[in-house]
Amino acid sequence: STVEFGQLLPGGAKTGELTFGGFRQGFALGKYLREKYELEDPSEILTRSTAANRTIETADNIRLDETI
Repeated sequence: STVEFGQLLPGGAKTGELTFGGFRQGFALGKYLREKYELEDPSEILTRSTAANRTIETADNIRLDETI
């Protein structure tokens, strides 16, 4: 079976989009990195991504400040 880009998946996400689980993983990774390296400012974490929207969102989530 072939899944087309943009097709709605169980849980409400579309193929190619970041899922809520992916959002939580990115946020948790950012929190882990800030604690491990004792970073006070999330902008001290350098992230890179491809042009795919879900990878950009993941990079943004890694740099989210948990006080927001």
